Amino acid sequence: MDFLDNTPDLSSPDGARKAIHDVHKAAKELRDDNGKLRANVETMATDLKAAQKALTEARLSLIAPAQGDSEMGRYIEGKGLRTTGRTTDKGVYLPGLQDDTARNDWQKEFQKACETYTLSTAAQGRPCKRALGHVHHIIAQAPGNIRRAFDSQSGSGGEFIPAPVLPLLEKDVIVRGQVMSLFQEIAVSSNSQTMPVISQGLRPYLKGTVTSDNPAQFEASSLGTAARTIAPKGMAVRTVLSDDADSDAIFDMVPLLREQALEALSYGIDDACVNGDTTSTHQDDLANWDPRGLFGSAGLGTSIDHRRAWIGLRARAYDQSATVDRSTYSFANFLADLADLATPRGIGGTEGNLIYMVSPEMYLSNIAGLDQVSLVANYGPQASVLNGEIAKLGGARVVLSDFITADLNASGLYDNTTKTKTGGLIFNASRHKMFTRQGRRLELQRDASRGITSIITTWRGTFMPVSSSATVKDVIWEYNLSS
Repeated sequence: MDFLDNTPDLSSPDGARKAIHDVHKAAKELRDDNGKLRANVETMATDLKAAQKALTEARLSLIAPAQGDSEMGRYIEGKGLRTTGRTTDKGVYLPGLQDDTARNDWQKEFQKACETYTLSTAAQGRPCKRALGHVHHIIAQAPGNIRRAFDSQSGSGGEFIPAPVLPLLEKDVIVRGQVMSLFQEIAVSSNSQTMPVISQGLRPYLKGTVTSDNPAQFEASSLGTAARTIAPKGMAVRTVLSDDADSDAIFDMVPLLREQALEALSYGIDDACVNGDTTSTHQDDLANWDPRGLFGSAGLGTSIDHRRAWIGLRARAYDQSATVDRSTYSFANFLADLADLATPRGIGGTEGNLIYMVSPEMYLSNIAGLDQVSLVANYGPQASVLNGEIAKLGGARVVLSDFITADLNASGLYDNTTKTKTGGLIFNASRHKMFTRQGRRLELQRDASRGITSIITTWRGTFMPVSSSATVKDVIWEYNLSS
């Protein structure tokens, strides 16, 4: 059990993979040692989440590998440097240096510096000299062709930096939303839109043999259709900066405020996807439930609580009578629950959409010790790995989420009394969609009469199942699991 007594090395992908392997091995050993696992779950959960985060960051770093200086030439045109995207006379959109996906480390640092300058300038109501100086420092380190293009630009360097929307913020929200990233995101064009759904497909029939000059027509069939109404909900995060802060303090605070805006928006959407409910009396005691202490006590349970946005996966399972008491957990019981999931289940190949979303505590207490678990490190080089995925079990991708908490009661709900149970969700991600009316947006509003600047992050959309049936079991909620 040396693993529990040493700090795991998470400085490299290999180290992170080894840490996850050691957690899995320790869980098996503890299971074999007459169930001593529970006493060590908290320590192991911390190390497991840290290893998982390190692996996620390592994978994200491979999404846009650094390219040579020649890649930067795409932003240079006859009129000079294209810093922001524009549409050509022929209708072709060309992204700019600041709003395109970063193609090397320099471009990423440049985009961050421009974003910091924009935020700092808006917050204090005048150009932030320290932030602009940092932008100039980054420009001085640009690849040769880009640096020469900057040298030919007129002005001091602040003129080409646009006001928000800030593209880095939107990209990071998408990356960090572990739950929302599991689902296909579909853009909608109005605040109320109808989605046609095929509830029954066409049917094949045997073709008859021609025995006369007037043979019978082939048998016909018709599509069964239904409709779903998409009504996006808005979410907003607002924080306030005071004019009393000097420019250096504001410059130093921007990374923190940006981080908090990212976390609050992505956490809110993820939380609603798991724990949302639109009934007037929410299934959980919202007024006293702050999952993992992420949001604080202010506003909990009110009419504007983000968990009232839509019906989340847990509430969907209760609505569809698709819940199961799993006080006794085993691989055979998991397979029985999987069999109860409505088809299509999403099993198959490396691109399967079958998800088994569990809390870290549930994974360590019930899953990690199973012999049937396949770790990410054993998938092979060609396998795709989802954000948050830690292993596979029975063909399902095991995804950890802190929004499945370990403070539920024996009925799988939060009642602020019994706080010892957790659970797991089984679903086919392709049977649930994220509909977006407005992408993630950062706005800055200055109120000189009160000496404050509001930093506001907004998003508008909704989460809903594809099926309109009131009985189809498109998600299974396993509850009453030990944590």
